[in-house]
Amino acid sequence: GSKTTSADGSLNVGGTTGYVNYVYTRVKETATTYAGSDVKMAYAFIGSTEKAQGLKLTPAKRQVVGKTLTYIDLTPDDVRGWYNASVGNVIRITATPIPADATDFVNNGGIKGSNWASNAGLYKGEYGLYAGLSEEELGSTLYTSAACTTEIDDDTYYKEVYMKPKLQQNMLWITAYINGHQEKIFMNVADATGYWPGGVSTEYWDYSVRKGEKLTDIPVTYVYPVGAPLDDVKLELYQSSSSAGTAPVATFDKTNRTVSFDATNATGGTYTFGFRIYNANQPYALGNVRVTVTTIDADAIRLMPSEVSMSRGESLQLTAQVFPADNDATITWKSSNASAVSVSDDGMVTVAADAPRGTTVTITATADGQNATCVVTVPKLVPDLSFAENSFAINEGEAFEEPELQNPAELTVTYSSDDESVATVDAATGKVTIMGLGAAEITASFAGNDDYEAGETSYLLTISRPVVAGDVNADGQVTIADVTALVNIILGKDDDVPYLYDHEAADVNADGNVTIADVTALVNMILGK
Repeated sequence: GSKTTSADGSLNVGGTTGYVNYVYTRVKETATTYAGSDVKMAYAFIGSTEKAQGLKLTPAKRQVVGKTLTYIDLTPDDVRGWYNASVGNVIRITATPIPADATDFVNNGGIKGSNWASNAGLYKGEYGLYAGLSEEELGSTLYTSAACTTEIDDDTYYKEVYMKPKLQQNMLWITAYINGHQEKIFMNVADATGYWPGGVSTEYWDYSVRKGEKLTDIPVTYVYPVGAPLDDVKLELYQSSSSAGTAPVATFDKTNRTVSFDATNATGGTYTFGFRIYNANQPYALGNVRVTVTTIDADAIRLMPSEVSMSRGESLQLTAQVFPADNDATITWKSSNASAVSVSDDGMVTVAADAPRGTTVTITATADGQNATCVVTVPKLVPDLSFAENSFAINEGEAFEEPELQNPAELTVTYSSDDESVATVDAATGKVTIMGLGAAEITASFAGNDDYEAGETSYLLTISRPVVAGDVNADGQVTIADVTALVNIILGKDDDVPYLYDHEAADVNADGNVTIADVTALVNMILGK
């Protein structure tokens, strides 16, 4: 290859002898600016043999059944036109090579049969490509059903072939290949009474509708050919739609030639619908319309209540507030343990009849990725433990009868004393043994289990020595030492609590006061008077 450059453009050539090569040209608009970025391609051949670089397919003007078929003259750069034919029409398709003296076409007498094709089952069957029509048959006023019965052969070369479609077909094409080049003819095949539409579309390609609303009476402004009936045309959602949510419901009013879209239950996204027509259960696209369902997303959500205690079998409706108020969000609900506490699609929470007591479950409400939670607790039962009285007092040496524990659930309890120098208690039975003077709290405790919380109850037991008048020093005897103790009380030498002496025993004459008269009474008691 080589490259040459001039002031007004450039030519780049690169290739190999004996093969078709490509020449790219780009022309300058000014010394520094190119006239566009597109690169144009032409064909060149390096060597002594001329090969075909393109094709020209030309069907005959002859159209004897149905409406007139426009003469097709396709240029080598494959400018695609749409043409119409009817079932039973015979179309002669002639191939001309470019250049006209291309040896691989001229020497072989045309294009190999296996290089002719149509999109309807290649060149076989109801849309077959045929060979062998005589000039007499071509000149007749009506092609009979006997015409076009010999299908082309894969290994035979043809400059022209014939097509006689026996069924309706939308967007039918016929193609010829040679030396890597192809040319196509496109057409729609109608029945004997009219054409199938070759194209159907609305005025615009894109429409939008707010979720929950409707888009009605969009006119179908383009139907090709203009008079084509729409009876067999359907408006369907493409399976390859760009959104995987719930599409709006499409309605096609063929009488008034309008379409409508109902987004009442749709989810946000873009959905592509196609106008289709079916042949032998195969759909053919005529045109598309795209609908975008717009939404206002939630930016916050609040759940009320945010925490609650619920018993087995109980139900409660949770309330979710989503912001902003005019959002289009759909709220979804989820339980962290649905077997214990379930939640419905509308936020109704229900505790199972056998939900484990003490369980904590989180209910989550979600809207557009925003979350709010409610913590549901299934509480344990509270132990019902009690004594008939909570305080008892006895004198030293007196018998004590333990109070009965009220325990309707018959829970297993353990007894204890907070001062075993005063009283001890049997841990299993609650039997009390008095050990000395003072006060002790006797407690019955339950440790808790799967159904009940831990709990306890208690009573206070006080053991006292009885008061003996005159035994002021509380040594169990009335002697001269008690006189000394009594005098100390009278003189104010035992005013601080705890007292050293028994002030109640110091009121020997029982007049409610401790005075010198009590000294006289105490001396008389000692003297036996």
